[in-house]
Order: sequence, then structure tokens, then C-alpha cells
Amino acid sequence: MRSRQPPMSAVLAALAILLAACGGAGPTPSELARGRMEALALDHADDETFTLRLNPALCDCPEFEVLLGDTWRRVFLEPKDIEGPAEGARALLTGTPDRSPPPTIRVMGRLSKSIRVAGNRAPSLVLKVLQTCGRDGCRPAD
Repeated sequence: MRSRQPPMSAVLAALAILLAACGGAGPTPSELARGRMEALALDHADDETFTLRLNPALCDCPEFEVLLGDTWRRVFLEPKDIEGPAEGARALLTGTPDRSPPPTIRVMGRLSKSIRVAGNRAPSLVLKVLQTCGRDGCRPAD
């Protein structure tokens, strides 16, 4: 049975942390968390479709989560255009008085390489939503 090699971005992030640790007190927990989020964004930089869910929390953090591998991660949706695809995703996931929302939806988009810090000071991913996908899947825009 072959062992799975860690992604190169994870190796580079670990190396950067080790090198920083040699110079003094080492990285803070928030720097470590940010490094993990940056490595995660890099690992999924080539992904084009994502599964989203609405999962409001009591903390001051994004209310949306994106499924990366088998783990849900808090994510900010962009752009914040009231008529844009991110707001379309929000509308689908919140439902209406006569239509209950689906548990998840698929969207086409791109994860940003930059990380945004939420109000609770936790680093969070940023997903630029290009379009929501229909029941028959995601199709590139014409």
C-alpha cells in the first residue's frame, strides 16, 4: 500500500514555520492558523466547483462554509454585489417563506490566495463565486 505524500504547499508551510521558529520565540497561534489557511487555499487553488452550506454561528465569523476534502471551512463570499452570484447563493441557501432551503448548493468559483480575518480574529478563506450551479450540474458561462 502506497503512502500518500503531503501536498507541497503543506511541506512549504511547515518549513516556513520551522525556519521562523529558529529565529526566536516562534510563530504565534494566530500565525500558525493563518499559515494553515493559506496552505489550504493553495491546495485548492485549481478547484473550480465547490459545495457550500449556510451554517450561522454565535461567533463573529462567516455564516457560510465550503467543503474542502471532507472538512467544512468557514468562508467569506465575494463579490458583495447585491445582484451578483454570491448573493444568489445566499438567497438559495436561506430559502423563502414558501420554499425551504437546500442543505447545500454547488457553485463555480475560485478560492482567493489571501486570507481574511473574521471578527472573532480567526483566519477565514475567501471564495469568489462566479455562478451558482443548477440541478443538472455546473456549466461554464457562455
